[in-house]
Amino acid sequence: MNNKSFWYKSLLPILFISISSEAAPLYLSEAYELAIKNNHAYRSKHLESDSVQYAQEQRESKLYPQIQLALNGGLHDYVQNYTSQTEISEIYKSYTLSLSQPLYHPEIFISIDQGNLRTEGAETETYKSSQDLGIDVAKAYFELISARQSLELAHTNHRFYLLKYTRIEQMLVQGLSNKMDLLDTQLYRDRASIEINVATKKEFLARRKLENLILVPISELPALSPVIKTSFESVKRYGTEELTSNPDLKLAILSRRIAQHEIDIRTYDHYPKIDLSLSRTQNDTNDRVVYKTDNRAFIQISIPIYQGGYTRARVNEARLLHDAAIEKEAETQQNTLYRLEELTQEYDLNIQNLAILDTARTSAELNFHAIEVAQKSGLKSQVDLLEARAKLYQIEQDRLKQITSLGINHITLLGINGKVNSENLHTFEKQLFE
Repeated sequence: MNNKSFWYKSLLPILFISISSEAAPLYLSEAYELAIKNNHAYRSKHLESDSVQYAQEQRESKLYPQIQLALNGGLHDYVQNYTSQTEISEIYKSYTLSLSQPLYHPEIFISIDQGNLRTEGAETETYKSSQDLGIDVAKAYFELISARQSLELAHTNHRFYLLKYTRIEQMLVQGLSNKMDLLDTQLYRDRASIEINVATKKEFLARRKLENLILVPISELPALSPVIKTSFESVKRYGTEELTSNPDLKLAILSRRIAQHEIDIRTYDHYPKIDLSLSRTQNDTNDRVVYKTDNRAFIQISIPIYQGGYTRARVNEARLLHDAAIEKEAETQQNTLYRLEELTQEYDLNIQNLAILDTARTSAELNFHAIEVAQKSGLKSQVDLLEARAKLYQIEQDRLKQITSLGINHITLLGINGKVNSENLHTFEKQLFE
């Protein structure tokens, strides 16, 4: 018995820690970190970005000597000379060791510079993916917060109308109420049941959406603060000169620079190419026509003379693509500015609406409690109480929608400026949750 008691006492702290960790609420910054760690799409994008460094190594390797060793061996049948028609058969062996070193290939240096831009572009693509993932996680997270709060409100609303229905039913038996009040309350009770079913389905879908992003089961979420602060200092208004932090604009700028390098690379196809070649061949044979050894050292100059307009067409194509990249950069900057202005206006509107709804909720709560007291005293009817309750419920729903819109708008603003990270999300959530 003592041993069992000892084991039970030893296991209790472990069980307590386990239960506590499972019940710990999942905050937005933690959900984002899980998504960065587990999300398949982001991990795929990250691996693609890592592979770009090997493409750059391939470009750089063209600057170094290329050494080749060729080995040949087999049966060699031949006639030694014209006077003797005797056929000779022997085992023939040879090897050739060759070295080739580019001397004048300017397109290689330009392609390396272009490769650096492509590497930077791949890193920016990965960063953009992290920003987009943060926005998706925020949308799913706030939708789940709203769905769970709506479900909780729906249950509270249903319990209220169920209690009222039971009371009116008892009062009807005593002759203190009428059939009309009972039917009205029953209608509201049944409507509350429907709202529970709808809210339950929305909560399930919202939870599955977030779980698919972070690949971790979700149990608890933090409760929203009763009073949401309306000053979010972590959101700044960025001017045109600072829009380069936007991932889409950075990619557009890099694409334009890459296109310019492509023009230079293709233009150099009109120029000669110079290579140094060294080789040594060793033949093991009795054939006196074949060199026993053959050592060569020469400089090879390749001069393009006529290619049917192939190089010119490639250069013209690259120039058009460069012009297209310039237009794409201008379009991206224009759209980013418009989107930033749009989100800023929505952000200010969300703040104003939330402040109004907070005031309206306080007034609706006071009104409901006053009518509840008056109804118990016989000064207000059951219909008045139901209407007050319905108004309070509607304001709570509108407030949830406004908080959801505010949260998504805030994170999207951060994403526009390339500022979605765990630190900024943590700063934001401290103002939303208890």
